[in-house]
Amino acid sequence: MAENPIRYVLFDVDDTLYHPSTGVLRLLDARIEAYLHQRFGLPEAELVQLRTEYWRKYGTTLGGLLVEHQVDPTEYLAFIHDVPVDTLLQPDPMLDQLLARVRAECVIFSNAAEAHVRRVLQRLGIAPRFRRLFYIENLDYVTKPRAEAFRRVLTTLQTDPATCLFVEDSPANVRAAQEAGMRTVQVGEPFDLRSGVHSHADYQISDIHALEPVLAALGLLQSLGEI
Repeated sequence: MAENPIRYVLFDVDDTLYHPSTGVLRLLDARIEAYLHQRFGLPEAELVQLRTEYWRKYGTTLGGLLVEHQVDPTEYLAFIHDVPVDTLLQPDPMLDQLLARVRAECVIFSNAAEAHVRRVLQRLGIAPRFRRLFYIENLDYVTKPRAEAFRRVLTTLQTDPATCLFVEDSPANVRAAQEAGMRTVQVGEPFDLRSGVHSHADYQISDIHALEPVLAALGLLQSLGEI
């Protein structure tokens, strides 16, 4: 077993709990660009440049909009999350069975809005596996990769970062989790062109279904007979 036993497995949601090929995140990105176009009337090239600038400076597009333009976050989040999750995603019984075997508490830690997080978990059929959810509203719009977001989660959980395993697709967020002192799993590519960040996670997996051997190596999986 690990010297510091893991008590919590923190999961991102979008492009982590489901495969990027579903297109959910691409539609979210398109909605963000539509919002920026409606508000500022910028051409596509300038929209991409603005989003890249905000990503590198604030971690999210909303972070930049809150600081520099004082947008209404409720209106923004409702607009960008208006995507057909129920059409794009399907129930994932294999993932549900894997989560049921995890010895540590499974926790959601997402930059998305509460309504979107709950819709995705419900559609995947894994909502009962998560007792505690951290999303943009209950973190007061402080988002990953900002260190303050990680501090808030750890304070609420009343735990040390060494007791957490962080599972995420964003290299920038993986790096921030490492800097916070968590063990990390990179889902998908370790390099993010937009942020220019390359993660060096403790574990690298192709998709969420490849998490099982990682959990087993850390002593976090119950046998089927124990469930």
